[in-house]
Amino acid sequence: IIRRATSLSRSPFFYTTNNLGAIYGKQGLMEEAIREFKVALKLRPDYALAHANLAVAYSKHNNKP
Repeated sequence: IIRRATSLSRSPFFYTTNNLGAIYGKQGLMEEAIREFKVALKLRPDYALAHANLAVAYSKHNNKP
């Protein structure tokens, strides 16, 4: 199990989840975007772009009209 988790964190899957979050964000689906950015960060905690995207998504989500 630990070996599998380690291999997942090194996989490019974190790119995919970050990109999916960006797509959700562009569609205005901030809750879904936030969820995907969090998944990306679980897989790769040092992924700066996902941190930045998550911050933007939280900002937009909290500033809904």
